Amino acid sequence: MNATPFAGMGLGREDPVGPYDECIIELGARVDTIRGRMAPSAPSVRETFHPQESLLDGLPVTVGPGANPGVILRSDTFVELGNPAEGSCAAVLWTTDPGLVVDGRIRLLGPDIPEAQGASLPFAQMVIVAGPSLGPDEHEILMGIQNLSDTVEGFMAKSTSEYVWARVSGAGAAKGLDLDTLGRVLLQRVKASVPGATSAEVVFVTSSRDDVRSLSDLAATARQIGSDILRQTWKDRGFDLECDFDCSSCTDQEVCDDIREVIVATARVAVAKKQERTKKKDRTWRERIFNA
Repeated sequence: MNATPFAGMGLGREDPVGPYDECIIELGARVDTIRGRMAPSAPSVRETFHPQESLLDGLPVTVGPGANPGVILRSDTFVELGNPAEGSCAAVLWTTDPGLVVDGRIRLLGPDIPEAQGASLPFAQMVIVAGPSLGPDEHEILMGIQNLSDTVEGFMAKSTSEYVWARVSGAGAAKGLDLDTLGRVLLQRVKASVPGATSAEVVFVTSSRDDVRSLSDLAATARQIGSDILRQTWKDRGFDLECDFDCSSCTDQEVCDDIREVIVATARVAVAKKQERTKKKDRTWRERIFNA
């Protein structure tokens, strides 16, 4: 990826209206702050643009379900991204304002995969999506976008709404797998999964633990906003298990108690099943994969 000057992300906009608009604007400011600490000609500040119709053209590795079906052992690892010891954060932010997103843009602040052999890098992955019709229905889909799982050859990831912890194999790196490739796959997933998404971009940060940490509270705010959106969505569908009434004087106490009993019983069954599966494993998922 060739280094080019960074464009703004709507920093002059003073009237955010979407649930994530302020987060997107703040992300732009913090990215500019991180970039400002780097040398203007630093090769680790890179920006590329990819048209939607050619996002997957010429990728160096295979992409698709099952593209990386195996486990990447520590001995086979070229570089590790987002190990908890180094720091990691991730978020998907969406808006109905297309002016806040540059379609097809992928930005990287910090070392890329090919130049980090043997390293364990801190890792931030932020996906920003825009579309005039985006709303709560699309929100649930977008929250699963960042989990690439086994869909990229030479790339193994454990992703949650909070972080991405990944390994890149030596074979994948030898073929040319880099963060631009991962960004293109993420952009393609957005466009394929959410027809209402008219533009999308990705920001990767690997420059330092402090730089990644500077985005962590922003990612935490985004997760809280997401939880509120999901809570309201389910409430609108008729499932509202929260109230501010005094149980001792509530006429629906018996109904609430029945619901709680069902929830508790279901949770106990789920926990028991999980414990049963765990007992059958010699080691935990983390021990088997990331400590192998």
